[in-house]
Amino acid sequence: MLPYVLFDLSLFGWGDDAEGARKNLVWLLEALAQRNQQYLKDHPSTPRLYQSGVRYEVPQQFASGEVEEVAILRRALGSSAKKREVARVLETVQAVLGGERFRDIGRILERGSGDCDNLASWRVAELRQAGIQARPYMTGRKRADGGTTYHALVLWPPFGNVNYVTSEDPSLLLGMGGAARAADRAEEIRKNAERCDILRQHGVALPAMTNIEAELERVFGGVR
Repeated sequence: MLPYVLFDLSLFGWGDDAEGARKNLVWLLEALAQRNQQYLKDHPSTPRLYQSGVRYEVPQQFASGEVEEVAILRRALGSSAKKREVARVLETVQAVLGGERFRDIGRILERGSGDCDNLASWRVAELRQAGIQARPYMTGRKRADGGTTYHALVLWPPFGNVNYVTSEDPSLLLGMGGAARAADRAEEIRKNAERCDILRQHGVALPAMTNIEAELERVFGGVR
């Protein structure tokens, strides 16, 4: 098994073009979505995302302090952790393990949770396997410190006479923001129902997995 594949990239430097970084992230999401399509082909009994019991988790890089692995190493090393070359290695481990992790479906299922890029890429692959040519997308929001926070969504394609693209937010549906975002979650479900109704009105046959509310109901006993 090869659980980790490291992309050593020059993204997210201060002063970088945010739109360019967003496009680069979408390319990486596309690669993960295609990997997930292959996973679904190899594992046809995989549960659907909204029936899997998986929940949203905050990305590792948003957590404060050192990752657990670095803290363990620092304790084991004792005073040696302060040596220049050792400290440099610990900084690298922190940057790698505390950075963005693009996990495929198998790894998400092992953990029972995933962040926005994990969940969006799973959902894209799932919809594509059902004949809906969805694609991953990244939005960007400027922070007070001048940086940009990105968020991964799923874009549904136009169908027949329905000439516009709509979005789906798996992270929000699977708990992002908790109870404080219950109204946003309800709106996301309403938007999905509206999209499905419009598509059916135009004669588009949609697979069962488009009924998000029913899928969430089976797993969580209702939409929170």
